[in-house]
Amino acid sequence: MPDLTWTRTGHLAGINPTPRRAEGRGLTISKAAPRGVDGWRRGMSVGLLFARICRIAPHSASPVLQTTPPPPPPPTADEIAAARATLHRAGDAIRRSVAGPQHVDAVQARTTAFGQPMQELATAAAWGSVWTRPGLSRKQRSLLSVAMLCALNRGPELGVHVRGAFRNGATQAEVRETVLQASVYCGMPAGMEGFRIAERVLNEVRAEGMVVEKGEGE
Repeated sequence: MPDLTWTRTGHLAGINPTPRRAEGRGLTISKAAPRGVDGWRRGMSVGLLFARICRIAPHSASPVLQTTPPPPPPPTADEIAAARATLHRAGDAIRRSVAGPQHVDAVQARTTAFGQPMQELATAAAWGSVWTRPGLSRKQRSLLSVAMLCALNRGPELGVHVRGAFRNGATQAEVRETVLQASVYCGMPAGMEGFRIAERVLNEVRAEGMVVEKGEGE
């Protein structure tokens, strides 16, 4: 019975891996030996290679073994309320700066309990979350709002943001050109209505004592 221990050379002791002639038959050892020996030898080689890979890098060889850290716990009700309060404070400050404190106070005075959640959402989400972001100046945001509200045909909100554009330093020409640009893409009726609202607000702020620069081309 040959010694079938694994040697340092990677072969089984007792089995010579070098082909040789079988005595008196003209066959090599691979032909003379049973097929099971060669299959068993290949199986042992694969098994040892797999064991070596797992021993060197078990986690990389088997992603299933990697542990995933648990997700962070959800915020508590108090944390959510504090975040909302922070956004609301920031939004209320910017809203008063852009639209004017008189407008904000008037809106709050006529807001009912039914409509209060909508006002809170507008203050926190629009004014507190978006208007506080960097990247655009307040005047640019005002002019963008004027163009979009003109396209949407939202007259009351358009008047608020035309006033806000003037409060943020927009000139008469900038507001006019913004509405004119919007009318080309959203339709002449919307542009006509936008011009009527913008001119009405312009006259109102001048009557209140606000100085509005005419701007380039005036």
